[in-house]
Amino acid sequence: MTTKSESFIFATYNVLHGYHKDLLIKNIRFLIAEKHADLLFFQEAETNFERPLNDLLRDCGGGAWRVEYAHSDNGGDLAIAWNAARLTLRDKEIIPLSPLPGPTLIQRLKGRHNASERLAFTAKFLIAGKSIWATNTHLAWEGGVGHRLAQIAFLRKTLARSSPDCDILAGDFNTLGMKFFQRPQERKIESILGPQFKNVLPDLPWSQDISCTAPQDRWETIAKLCRFFHIKLRSRFDYIFTRNLEVVSADMLDLPGSDHRPLIGTFTY
Repeated sequence: MTTKSESFIFATYNVLHGYHKDLLIKNIRFLIAEKHADLLFFQEAETNFERPLNDLLRDCGGGAWRVEYAHSDNGGDLAIAWNAARLTLRDKEIIPLSPLPGPTLIQRLKGRHNASERLAFTAKFLIAGKSIWATNTHLAWEGGVGHRLAQIAFLRKTLARSSPDCDILAGDFNTLGMKFFQRPQERKIESILGPQFKNVLPDLPWSQDISCTAPQDRWETIAKLCRFFHIKLRSRFDYIFTRNLEVVSADMLDLPGSDHRPLIGTFTY
């Protein structure tokens, strides 16, 4: 006798510091009401975005939605939201990732005097009797490929201490570089995570462009030049990795409001 598989829908979204609030709230409402998401990750979900997000979630799903935040002093803001009618939160853990000793040259030129603090944020859920560890992260662009890979290796080692039935690891991995260099970075990340973790959208060409900006990032001059010359400055930054989950479907949604696009997938367990 075979057991019928259950499914749920998950999305991850870097919300650009919550700067374009109206568009972002519209997009998140779409993910919940139209795409029927059960679990949502947000990166750059800074404190100014908490109130509009909380208000939206309070209105959705008959009040069943819940959200938890993980903030740092220097840019590691994360949020996990879920439909409590489907997922039961059992525990949560904030995992600081290894920082650089100080700000990079680019950061100094932009006025930053401290190295960015990066986090991973794990929510430990039960769904239909199975345990799912859902880990949201935003890796450093500072320090180059080696630093990002070290953060992934540390995170993989930390997650290996537990043995849930299933894992989701997703977020903004900041795989900077021209397309020619991005796939080798992805392969190194896949190698560190091991064959148990599946890269859900391995052939996605991009998930970030510079069409939207926020003042604190100080990219508006570059964005204006790209718009003037009709240049699409795009990169693949966002990822979903899963363990012991079957992928029914997955896609990127080309929605305005952030320099990133949300990734969404349907999974069975």
